[in-house]
Amino acid sequence: GRQTAIDFPRPMINQKNYDFSFSGLKTAVLYYLRDNKNKNIKIEDVAASFQSAAFDVLINKTLKAAKEFRAKSIMISGGVASNFSLKKDLKLKIKNKKLKISVFIPPKKFCTDNAAIIAVAGYINYLQKKKHHLNAQGNLTI
Repeated sequence: GRQTAIDFPRPMINQKNYDFSFSGLKTAVLYYLRDNKNKNIKIEDVAASFQSAAFDVLINKTLKAAKEFRAKSIMISGGVASNFSLKKDLKLKIKNKKLKISVFIPPKKFCTDNAAIIAVAGYINYLQKKKHHLNAQGNLTI
């Protein structure tokens, strides 16, 4: 899809904090779909435009924090690190702004779920000799 097909809002992008919320963006998508339901909507354009808006906010806030705290590196992890556009857009913005920040992204095989993150947390606990007693209960109710 085309990232510029629909001009969705970039919520909280100009606020001086590092907070972000995509509820307004999701509402904008909902209203766009509702208001254009009888038109020929290309769902791939909606998805690409939504992603572009979300990534603009995420990248902007990340680089703002990196600059303020003089970060030398940024790491993207978890499922979102599998997204080619996020990686490309972040690296391009760093290059265009001539920032001296390294970007670390695990191989895709470690980004498909949070297993690697949980494993690292467990490994850190192991190194610190922290032990947790587990009590498995296979029949928990909701």
